[in-house]
Amino acid sequence: MLFPKKTPLMIIALLAGFVVLLVIASNAFIAHSIAQLEREYARQHIKSVLYAFNTEVSELAAQATDWANWDDTYQFMADGNQAYLTSNYPLETFQTLGLNLAMLVDTSGRVVFSKAYDAQSESEAPPPSSLLQSDLLSTLVVPARSTSGLLNLPEGPLLFAAEPIRTSARTGPPRGILLFGRWLDDTVLGHFAGVARSEITSFPWQAESLPADFAEARERLSDGELEYVRTLNDEHIAAYAVLRDAEGAPALIVRAVNERDIYQHGLVSRTLFTVLLLAFAGATSLAIVLLVIQMLESGQELSDILNGSADPIVMVTAEGAILKANTVFEAICGPGQRSLLDVVCPEHPEHRAALQTALRNASASRSTQTLPEAAFRCQSLTRQAGEFEVVLSPLRARLQRSPRLIVTLHDLTPQKQMEAHLRSALNREIEINRLKTQFLSVASHEFRTPLAVIQSAADLLNLYWDRQTDDERRERLLQIKNAVATMRQLTDDLLVHMRTETGALEVHPEPLDINALAQRVASEVALTQGTDVHISLHPAPTPRPVQADPNLMTLVLRNLLSNAVKYSPPGKTVQLSIAQDNGHTVLTLRDEGIGIPPEEQAHLFTPFFRASNVGRTPGTGLGLSIVKRAVELQGGAITFESTPGHGTTFHVTLPHGAPTMSASEVQPQHLAEAEIVHQRLS
Repeated sequence: MLFPKKTPLMIIALLAGFVVLLVIASNAFIAHSIAQLEREYARQHIKSVLYAFNTEVSELAAQATDWANWDDTYQFMADGNQAYLTSNYPLETFQTLGLNLAMLVDTSGRVVFSKAYDAQSESEAPPPSSLLQSDLLSTLVVPARSTSGLLNLPEGPLLFAAEPIRTSARTGPPRGILLFGRWLDDTVLGHFAGVARSEITSFPWQAESLPADFAEARERLSDGELEYVRTLNDEHIAAYAVLRDAEGAPALIVRAVNERDIYQHGLVSRTLFTVLLLAFAGATSLAIVLLVIQMLESGQELSDILNGSADPIVMVTAEGAILKANTVFEAICGPGQRSLLDVVCPEHPEHRAALQTALRNASASRSTQTLPEAAFRCQSLTRQAGEFEVVLSPLRARLQRSPRLIVTLHDLTPQKQMEAHLRSALNREIEINRLKTQFLSVASHEFRTPLAVIQSAADLLNLYWDRQTDDERRERLLQIKNAVATMRQLTDDLLVHMRTETGALEVHPEPLDINALAQRVASEVALTQGTDVHISLHPAPTPRPVQADPNLMTLVLRNLLSNAVKYSPPGKTVQLSIAQDNGHTVLTLRDEGIGIPPEEQAHLFTPFFRASNVGRTPGTGLGLSIVKRAVELQGGAITFESTPGHGTTFHVTLPHGAPTMSASEVQPQHLAEAEIVHQRLS
């Protein structure tokens, strides 16, 4: 149809309103995003302060633990040897450890020794009397326990760590506690400022006179907020948090102040974006005006086609010659097409013949009640070939004009895609049901052995308790414990396998001390396996934190170590080495076990696969498939070398800070990268 003369003015007015609305909305969105980013940036800085505080307390606790678990300290609490105090608590010790207070308290709560150090004057100072007169020392001694944190004393805030005094082997009854203290002064706050790259200020929580921003922060933090962010002015933004004492009560309010760099850069970016948006809107408006003018000259007959349907539509003769076509048809089949028969794929001549017959039959029909239909595959611009359903509608002939047809094409591709999607979903459900069945089969089979061990050991303990020696009872209890551990690991493996197969396994990376995790898992495996195979751990000399999921890494190490111990003969050694560079960590596990046959190594990581040489050794065949999936989900890779009868070596390569990925995103080049990193670290 023809457009009214006022249509261009209406379109221009609507476009101008849309541009103004877009500018206002985009500026508001950008301002909101900048504010959110700035506040999150400030929160990260105050979290760095809290992290530095916790690190300071942890380091102090580690120092107290080293001194408390010392035979000399343990002996001094028994005989009061003054030589111990003279040689171990000079002022140089306080300077080296960064301490301001050291105390030894016996089990009755009596202070056996106390000494304080003033770092500014570099001389001995009197211990804080408020601490000596408080009930804290008595509560720490009875019973003796490890405690660390912050004390808000009248003399000032004090970081402290108290540890029970035991032997170097951590045996024997505690003979009191050792307490180390460090004042939370400007020096420590300066260290916090360096970590957080912020200006740090603190005030006591219970202070009666606080600056206005601290008072407001205290009110907001009292309502349960973990951090509070406040804009001080156009140049600075501050974040506030609470440092709590050892009992969990608020002790200090800490403020981290940073410059508003994000805000300043955001103002410039927002201005530039607005200018570019207005320029783009002006150019777009001009193009739309020209397009509207062309549309006014198109004609009524073309408007009928354009407004008849959203599908591709053409007007053709009985022979298929194209007279008019809408833009949708040209976008799919290309402009300048002369015949509808030419858009049929050459690979399907039967479709061309069927369409030609349908055109002739439709042109000869005098009724529009039953519209003829046909289907053909079209060679399009956007894809190689698309399948279309064709509806033919004859037009009444005017004067001596030849018959014409309106041809409407309906793209069947979305319908085909939906069918494929439903078929894929059905196959997925079938696969999940198969996994459930396989899960129940493996679980019912593998649970029988540990359950039989538990039942047998329990029956022997129940029936012959009085006839058994203590060693025999302990052996039965150890059998029960090992069987329970086996069932627990089996349950974990099966559940993790089901989650990975159904896409429900979640990854939660965090900074991880890989040396400590390897030590803990190696100790657990050595305790639960109960074999004569020795586990030798070679940690990284200077460990760096790895961004990884602790639970998944525990599964990786536990499965690899358990398999190495399980398939190694008695008297052999399993070696676990950890190597690191600036970007990667490589875990290398070597055993001297049965090895893997070469022809079966390609199937090693297949779920439920077990090598032919495992014999009667129990197992589900899930461990290594879980290991591979867990490593790849964290952006890493696993490789191995194995020789039958001479053992197997696994290499697990993990990036230090790479983001995690889903199993479908894992690329084959990760294996090559892992091999390069392994060779470089070796």
